[in-house]
Amino acid sequence: MRIVFESTHDSIRITGFEYENKYSLKYEQYHLEQWFKFRDGAVDSLDTLQHTIAPNLAPGVAERFVSMLEDQSAAIFEASGGNDIQFPEII
Repeated sequence: MRIVFESTHDSIRITGFEYENKYSLKYEQYHLEQWFKFRDGAVDSLDTLQHTIAPNLAPGVAERFVSMLEDQSAAIFEASGGNDIQFPEII
């Protein structure tokens, strides 16, 4: 698998990968990732992937990142016994 492009969209890092004529997109933000994988022949060119598909998927990805952050925070809160994590006061 090799990187074929890198870009950003509204602070989301987008990386395009190619492997045996198949493409994948990785979106990263807030220490979270989302992947899209495309079967052989589903995407006709790298240009289409980079300039049409990747930006068109970005708004939905951004919404899911917000949901993922909320789920992560709720899971951490539950794992801590329902208590907010408190840090010692530094003077």
